[in-house]
Amino acid sequence: MTVPISVTLPQFGYHPFFLEAAADAERLGFAGAFVVDHLAAPFDPTRPVLEGAAALGALAASTTRLKVGTLVMRTSLRGPAVSAAIATTAAMVAPGRLVVGLGMGDRIAEAESARFGFAPATLDERIESLRVTIALVRTQAPGVVVWVGGRHQRLRRVAAELADGWNCWDAPLAEFVRSASEVRGWANRDLRISWGGVARVGEELDRRVEELHALVEAGADELVLSVVPNRDAAASWQRFLASWN
Repeated sequence: MTVPISVTLPQFGYHPFFLEAAADAERLGFAGAFVVDHLAAPFDPTRPVLEGAAALGALAASTTRLKVGTLVMRTSLRGPAVSAAIATTAAMVAPGRLVVGLGMGDRIAEAESARFGFAPATLDERIESLRVTIALVRTQAPGVVVWVGGRHQRLRRVAAELADGWNCWDAPLAEFVRSASEVRGWANRDLRISWGGVARVGEELDRRVEELHALVEAGADELVLSVVPNRDAAASWQRFLASWN
C-alpha cells in the first residue's frame, strides 16, 4: 500500500460478523478500522444498525494493532460532554490507537435525528457543538488524534483551526483537490488529510482503484474505504487489495 488504507466495518443489521471483520482487517494489514454513527441505516430506516459508541468499544477491545476510530461521531446527537466521555473511554481501551472523527451531521443525519425525536439544530449550533467537543476531548484525553469529517466550508475551517486531520467523504477528485488546498492553506501547519468513500467489488472495481490512485497522487494522505458488499467483508477486502496492488 502506497498510503495507509483503513476500512469501515459492517454495522448495518444485527450480525455477529462485526468482530470477525475487525480481526480480518487486522490480519489483512489495513492501517485502521472505523465505525459509523447512525441509529438506523441511512437509506432504509427499518434496517437496524450496531450503535456507534458501543461498536467502537468492542472494536477497541478486540484488536491490538489497528488504528480504531469513528467516522464520524455526530456531536449534535450526543452533545459535547457525552461525545468527549466516549472518546476518553475508548482512548483508555486502545491507548495510542484512537482517532476521534467528529462531524456535525448532514441532511441524511438530520432526517434520522428527527425520526428518533431529536430537536433540530441550526448550523451555528452544530458548529458550536463541534468546537466545544474538540476542546473537551483535548482536555480529557490529551494526545488523542482528532479528525473533523465533512465537506461544508465552515466545517473545513474548524478542521483547519482545531483538528489534527480532515476527512473528505466521497468528493470527486476536482472538489477534493480544491478543498484540500484550502484546508491546508487555512491550517498553515501539518494536517493529515484523508479521503473516504465506497469501493464496490465487481466489474467497476478496477476503474474505482484508478480513481483512488489519482486521489493519492492529488494529496490524500490516507484512504478510508467502505468496501461493499460487506456481508463477507474479508472476501471483498481481499478482492480490493488484489486490484489495488
